[in-house]
Amino acid sequence: MPAKVLRDIKLREKFCLLQKRRLLLKAIASNEFLPHYKRSMAQKLLNRFRYVAKTHIKNYCKKTAHGRSVIGKFKMTRGQFRVYADKGMIPGVRRSGW
Repeated sequence: MPAKVLRDIKLREKFCLLQKRRLLLKAIASNEFLPHYKRSMAQKLLNRFRYVAKTHIKNYCKKTAHGRSVIGKFKMTRGQFRVYADKGMIPGVRRSGW
């Protein structure tokens, strides 16, 4: 498996693991009713969670490790998707005809 795909899998696992904690700290940091020192502590802890946001996760093709024109549901580029769909290797997908 290409290194890009392995890195993507690792980042997704890290995101799932730390997402609840990150959202909790974000809520504490933005709450104006709490004392300033608690909010600043939450903000400092929140700064440790760099590169864990969902926007940092990029879809890569599992077959070729390309990052462009990836069909998210199947995790394949459209070229690979077309090849596998033509061969009938993707269940429930067939080529459309007029």
